[in-house]
Amino acid sequence: IQNPDKDIKYYIVPGSGMEVMGINLDKKTIVVVESELDGMVIARHTWQKAGVVALGSAANKPGASVFFHLKKALRILVALDYDEAGRQAWKWWQKNFETARLWPVPEGKDPGEAVAAGVDIKQWVWAGLPASELMNDQAAKDYNPPAGLTPFQELQFLLKKFPQVE
Repeated sequence: IQNPDKDIKYYIVPGSGMEVMGINLDKKTIVVVESELDGMVIARHTWQKAGVVALGSAANKPGASVFFHLKKALRILVALDYDEAGRQAWKWWQKNFETARLWPVPEGKDPGEAVAAGVDIKQWVWAGLPASELMNDQAAKDYNPPAGLTPFQELQFLLKKFPQVE
């Protein structure tokens, strides 16, 4: 550290990689956050249903390998910090990904603060999943429509059993 009197918010260890962090990018839903610690919190609570991209800063954009996964995602939950930088960055996500949804935490400015406030991170993320992701293996086993339904009637039955509000 060259100037010990200067307030340093971040220190990058020499030799560190500067790519955005991606976890479980093969998932159909990806949550985009700023900090790597927020990304790890989300991955820990939702690993079976959602992937994570941690940008390091709201101003950062995903690199080519992460961008490819984001383009394939059914849903992108953009959960950048709830501050001016996060609000400005949302415009880029909205413009470049039609599957992106603005997904601020219900309390605090980021997932770390939300956890500290007692928010159930798993339920918060799961509330943003597409209906197809909410139908787990048990739900599929329990799916037993009455015999003799037309395809349209079966669709109506399915939507009543597994409602999803967009």
